[in-house]
Amino acid sequence: MGAPVGNQNAAKSRLVEQTLRRIAMADDGAKLRSGLEKVMELFNQGDPWAVQFVADRLDGRPAQQIIATDNEGRGLTVVLASLTASIEHSVQSGSESLPALPLPAKAVPEEAPPIPGEWH
Repeated sequence: MGAPVGNQNAAKSRLVEQTLRRIAMADDGAKLRSGLEKVMELFNQGDPWAVQFVADRLDGRPAQQIIATDNEGRGLTVVLASLTASIEHSVQSGSESLPALPLPAKAVPEEAPPIPGEWH
C-alpha cells in the first residue's frame, strides 16, 4: 500500500538529502573531507560506531539471512525442491492434474465442538 495521494514525505527527504550534499561539497568537499577525517580518527581509536560505519562503507552491509522452516522443521528450500520434483513428475507422466499440496499439520482443521442446543 503506497502513501496517500499528495503525500510529500519523499520530497522532504530529497530536499534534506540535496541540502546535505550541497553543504558537504562546499569548498570543493573540504567539509566532507573534514567530517570523514573525524570518522577515521574515531575509527583508529576503536569507537564501535566508527568501526561499523567504515566497515559498512568499505565492505557493504551484509545481506539479512532469513531462515524459514515448515511445521516438520525442514528448510524451505527442501520443501520447495520436493514440491518442484512432484510437479515435474506429474507433468512428465502426462497427468491431467497437479499433485495436491499437503496442509501443514497446524493448518489441518480440527473437528469443531458441537454447538449447545444443536441436534446431532
